[in-house]
Amino acid sequence: MGMIYKARLLDKIDNDTMLRLCFIVNKSFFLDLKKLPDYVEDKTQDTIAAYNFINLGLIDNFVGGYWKDEPSWVLNQTGRILHDILKSNGWFD
Repeated sequence: MGMIYKARLLDKIDNDTMLRLCFIVNKSFFLDLKKLPDYVEDKTQDTIAAYNFINLGLIDNFVGGYWKDEPSWVLNQTGRILHDILKSNGWFD
């Protein structure tokens, strides 16, 4: 949550986004967050982490998208913001 607050102090995100991301992190399973980079691009393998990300609002729940015949999962805008904040602070290394 400190990394999220740092992003707010640097004006990379607004107050509403900061509060939303802190809520998500508070409700997250820690090891699932380590799997965020797996969902930057479409992923066709479903996992428990993917369904947790849907429930947390990090992946949209229209699995498979509009024009696909197979399910896929990819981070939405909120998920990408959280991923970028964590990545810029070296959290995934």
